[in-house]
Amino acid sequence: MRHLGSVLFVLLGVGLVLLGLLFLMAAGGRPYRYGVAVVCLALGGAIAGLGVRLFKQAQAASPEQLRAEILGLARARSGEISEADLTAALGARLERARPVLAALEGERRCQRHAREGATYYVFPELQPRLVVRRCEYCQAEVSIAVEATTCPRCGGTIKTQVERKSLSGGDAYSMDEEK
Repeated sequence: MRHLGSVLFVLLGVGLVLLGLLFLMAAGGRPYRYGVAVVCLALGGAIAGLGVRLFKQAQAASPEQLRAEILGLARARSGEISEADLTAALGARLERARPVLAALEGERRCQRHAREGATYYVFPELQPRLVVRRCEYCQAEVSIAVEATTCPRCGGTIKTQVERKSLSGGDAYSMDEEK
């Protein structure tokens, strides 16, 4: 509905600008026509500018745009965004984003978690994935560089798998060898 109103403002503004140009071309030295032309041009420009601004605001608050911004933010933050991140990125549009987040949760594209007094939205498909070699029985992690097929702790079978890691949820990992 807001899109329609903004388009009508733009059309009205363009019409007034065209009318102002018509009066300017047909002035024929008559001062009042110049006055009408200036008023129509100024008023038309202001109304068209207001219509463009309203259109951009309506576009920024649309569910499609909010969804794209949320997914972009989650992609940039390795699949996890906090409520504070959303507030900082969306500002006043956060309340309009809540139904979009609920729809993403309903589609199982994200899950909401409360951790350390903060709310996080986790997007599993956007989280980093690591190849890990892990024992099927004791869950000990074995270096990928080692060619062992049995676990050095319990003798169980070692399985290579891909795991998703949460960067803020305590699943911290490092690239350095443990000592």
